[in-house]
Amino acid sequence: MGSPYSDATGKGRDSTASRMDWQIARESFGRYANRYRPIFRIPNSNPLVKDRVYSVNGMLRNYAGERRLFIDPRCKELIKDLEQVSWKTDPNGNTLSEIDAQTSIERMRAMPWDT
Repeated sequence: MGSPYSDATGKGRDSTASRMDWQIARESFGRYANRYRPIFRIPNSNPLVKDRVYSVNGMLRNYAGERRLFIDPRCKELIKDLEQVSWKTDPNGNTLSEIDAQTSIERMRAMPWDT
């Protein structure tokens, strides 16, 4: 068996849960200790937003023109969301290192999740 990977968010305690996500995962694997011996790989912190955006962009198409991430054309909402992601700007028009997520959040709330 391979090693489970996650972002650091799974180490945090959700206000509605009594246990952390990784505690639950470790307990689940522990029930099958005779079959699985995973090495959990959980970083102490998540990468900066800018680094995550560059990483996704690089998977979609890197400087060499190579594509390593493909999105099914039927995923219209995901495609629309990725096309509309933009960097926040200050009053002078300078790009800030934050994503302007408000538009994405509003769109996510309006999505028909039960289809």
